[in-house]
Amino acid sequence: MKKCLLTLAVFSLVLLAASACAENVQVSFVGESGSANAGYQYELKLKSKPAPQQDVTVTLTCKDQTEQVTITLPAGETTVTAVLPESWLSEKGNLTVNFAEGEGYTFQKNARHKVKVYAAPRVTFEKAPVFGALGKKVTFNAKTNQPGNILKENNVFQLRDQDGNVLCEKKWPLGSKTCSFVMEATEEMLGKNLVTVWLGDQQVSEEEGYIAIADLSRAIVQTVDTQAPYMAVTIDCAYAVHHTDRLLEVLDENNVKATFFMTGYFMREFEESARKIEARGHEIASHSNTHPRLTEKSPYDMMREIQRPAEEIQRLFGKETTLMRPPFGDVDKNVIAMARAEGQEVIMWTIDSHDWDWDFKHEDVVKRVTKDVGPGTIILFHLDGFWTPEVLAEVLPYYQQELGLKVVTVTELLSMEGKDADARLEGDVPAYEEAPASDTSVQEM
Repeated sequence: MKKCLLTLAVFSLVLLAASACAENVQVSFVGESGSANAGYQYELKLKSKPAPQQDVTVTLTCKDQTEQVTITLPAGETTVTAVLPESWLSEKGNLTVNFAEGEGYTFQKNARHKVKVYAAPRVTFEKAPVFGALGKKVTFNAKTNQPGNILKENNVFQLRDQDGNVLCEKKWPLGSKTCSFVMEATEEMLGKNLVTVWLGDQQVSEEEGYIAIADLSRAIVQTVDTQAPYMAVTIDCAYAVHHTDRLLEVLDENNVKATFFMTGYFMREFEESARKIEARGHEIASHSNTHPRLTEKSPYDMMREIQRPAEEIQRLFGKETTLMRPPFGDVDKNVIAMARAEGQEVIMWTIDSHDWDWDFKHEDVVKRVTKDVGPGTIILFHLDGFWTPEVLAEVLPYYQQELGLKVVTVTELLSMEGKDADARLEGDVPAYEEAPASDTSVQEM
């Protein structure tokens, strides 16, 4: 009996000692205050003194919130991190986190942690596209009218593309209305990049930004490098339709399909003529929207000058265009980047007929377009040129019968890139995907 009483006494002393040890663990918050963005995770650190000898479960509460947070303070550890529930941080305002009564720990009666919850910052961009070149640095600027909502605890922003790929990650400068995302343009970025800004797992920009990246080592098309007996006749359509019917008759008489580069204005103003040209089997491509010098336009206006004729071609013919000719041959690296981002290659010419120039009479134009013509040649004519139908009636038989060249569309000619003199068009011509490298010199109109 005495032995049992002794054992019971020893066991009781052990429990009392453990209880006394647990009661001596005092928990408190690391820091009295912090800040968070609504809808984002907030981590709160707790500390104990001394370290508990066994796991201690601590309960946290918040005024007007029914949900409680329980966090285990591991034996032997003096700090632990608690993640506050999203429901506590769903709206901007002020939170006060308190300790609840519990077993195994004590806390100071005034121990509390205050959290100021800010709305998530809204981010915007300029409407204008940003241009860049493969392998070079490109900078994309974002801005916010709520710099006070960008917090030290939550200021790592990401620039993502339309597929969710992270192009750049940057800490937004505290107190600043602007942030510059600087990155190197990679092969994965070639073409169009529609970008958004993210903070954590939330998108904080409502609209998409536009980054156009081009490989400038790939030259624009002036002449196609081929020994195959093919050439192209191209006709620019900008303002008028004076010679449409006669010109189409000449092309039909010589069994020639040409490429017509049309402005958006032409397709809207002369829709019947545009449909007539396409119905005769000719290729339709873009010649800008209103025929300006593209390099003199703002980035946004340049973008729309390139986009709108493609939209008109889709509307009228249900087709996408992969070719674009800049008015006046006015082109720079930004025009190239913008066109390629929209899926169009810049097409120049080997010979300018000067049929638009009153100083060049019929015989002068003929002389220009019959000199140095060979495989891969691209010749520029105009629908409203002074002598265009008459000149074509004279030179098309010369190209085909005397020079032995077949006159094809630009897309067909591009498919001949790198082919030798034995190449022949058989059946359908492969779709044009990439422009070949060629001389980049530009002849001004």
